[in-house]
Parts: sequence; C-alpha cells; structure tokens
Amino acid sequence: PVGVAVAAVDGAAIQEFMRESVIKKCPQTADVTQRWIKGPGSFGAGVDTVLGLSFKAVLWYQGESNAGNPNSYKCLLQALIESWRHAQERQQREALAFLLVEL
Repeated sequence: PVGVAVAAVDGAAIQEFMRESVIKKCPQTADVTQRWIKGPGSFGAGVDTVLGLSFKAVLWYQGESNAGNPNSYKCLLQALIESWRHAQERQQREALAFLLVEL
C-alpha cells in the first residue's frame, strides 16, 4: 500500500516543522526563531504524530517564509532532515530520501 501524508501550512516557516531543541542547533537563527517557538504549531499538531510511521521519502516544498535568511535556512534545513531521519526506525534512517523543491 502507498499513502501520502500532507502537512501543508500556508505561509509557514521551516521552524514550525521542527522541535525547539533542533532549532537551537542553528545559533545564527536566534533572532528570527523566537517568534516560532510559541506552542505546538505545525510540528506538534501533525508532523510529530506521523514521524514514527514508515516513510520512504519526503517532498519538501517550503521556504518562502524564510527567504530573507538564506544562510540560516541552510542550517535549519540540514537540522530538519537529520532530526526527521533520526525519528525513523533504525533500518530506515539512511533510506529516507528528501526531495527538495527550489523556489
């Protein structure tokens, strides 16, 4: 069986799809990150609940809300990918592909 999980939120920043502890791995984002650490957001409301499932790939199409901070986005995207892979079962971590759509 094939399934598709959608966690689309119009105008969302990448920080909304990450745990606070993962966001803090990117110190250069401190000035822009505080506004995203307010509550569960998209991560707690949906992403966190499905990360334990078996995924083969993630299609990542996001970035407009972070367009003003390209240097911090690079760190945040790498941290997001690592954290989502870490949430997968051990045998699937390396196999979890991320397909990135460029804006």
